[in-house]
Amino acid sequence: MAITSVENLEWVDADHTRLRAVVTFDDGRVWPMCVHGTYDTDEGLDLWTRANAGDFGAIADYVAPPEPTPEEIRAAMPALSAKQIRLGLLSLGKLDGVDAAIDAMSEPDRSQAKIQWEYATEFHRLHPLIVNIMPLLGLTDDQVDTAWMQFAQVE
Repeated sequence: MAITSVENLEWVDADHTRLRAVVTFDDGRVWPMCVHGTYDTDEGLDLWTRANAGDFGAIADYVAPPEPTPEEIRAAMPALSAKQIRLGLLSLGKLDGVDAAIDAMSEPDRSQAKIQWEYATEFHRLHPLIVNIMPLLGLTDDQVDTAWMQFAQVE
């Protein structure tokens, strides 16, 4: 099976140890491929060798993905169990403040928050209850982020 054309040839990393492309073979198959110098198929090694020799034109340089935003980082944080969040807040001396913060809310938010706090089995960092309660407990977003990851270690 011989390579007949290569499109979208680009480096996958800054060290130029892996590249990817869309490869068309002489039997008509079109494959997206990602290869490196010790690839384990003849087709992969052929692509690697010929691409590095310039047979398919220039290899587009690697473009690093943008750094994640604080919101993206928070969205990727692990969910906490009810036990983890309560023990964590207890360790910070903030657990008693949760009920007071909820009681200070107006209806229907108060009733919804009480139900969520009392009956949820897990909590996500960006859930509105967490986003709204933590500042009322005197915690900044950065403090909550740090504490959240510590709370996630509680077993």
